[in-house]
Amino acid sequence: MAVFSLFRPIQRWLAGHAGPATPQSPQDGSSQEVLQRLVAIEQQLGALPQAEGLDATLAALEKQLGRVGREQLKANALVQTQADRWAEALEALQSADQRRDADIVRLREQAQRGQAQTRLELIQAILPAIDGLDEAVRAGETLLAQPVVPAAPSFWERLRGDHPVPPEPLRETMGAWIAGIRLVRQRLLDVLAADGIQPISAQGQRFDPYQHSAIGVVPSDSGCPPGTVASELRRGYQQGERIVRLAEVVVAKQMHA
Repeated sequence: MAVFSLFRPIQRWLAGHAGPATPQSPQDGSSQEVLQRLVAIEQQLGALPQAEGLDATLAALEKQLGRVGREQLKANALVQTQADRWAEALEALQSADQRRDADIVRLREQAQRGQAQTRLELIQAILPAIDGLDEAVRAGETLLAQPVVPAAPSFWERLRGDHPVPPEPLRETMGAWIAGIRLVRQRLLDVLAADGIQPISAQGQRFDPYQHSAIGVVPSDSGCPPGTVASELRRGYQQGERIVRLAEVVVAKQMHA
């Protein structure tokens, strides 16, 4: 028993130093007496009923403590594993969230580029219509600027007695028609201006290859300084710093002999 083992070192020490008891050695007698008392105490302890299961109880406690320690280690390992898994899951969610945000930004940029391209194609489809209206206005203004000579009635008109229509009502009608064309043209220009599209100034300006496309040249003695735009054949348009269409122009050039 573990309790009895506490007395056994003392018993061995006393047995080694006591020696045989003699009348001349009273101290040896005392050692023998102490040893006998220890033996008696050991016998009394051995007679106690609760001391018989003490070693088994201690061994069971040690075994239980070992089992609790192992279970604690397992629990700690399980908690650490769960924590690692949660950290990995959180990192995966953060990565997925970042990828989703990047995809949203990319899709938004693609949509914006697609819308810009669609608007540009629409604008490029509108520009020829504006060119046609410009030509109609110029032709009408040229026609109105010419002097009107009353036409002589033809033979059949004289035979039928028809009277020719006076030129002034015709000029008024043509003027109203040109005004209507200008109104339609201005509405189209307003639609372009709402999207930031503005005409490029060309007539009388210094030739700029980034804004103008030279279609032809004329002598500078025609009244325009060399290197300037003498006339505009087709109007150009720009959106901020972006050129939508170059202006087609005729440039004045110094002619050498």
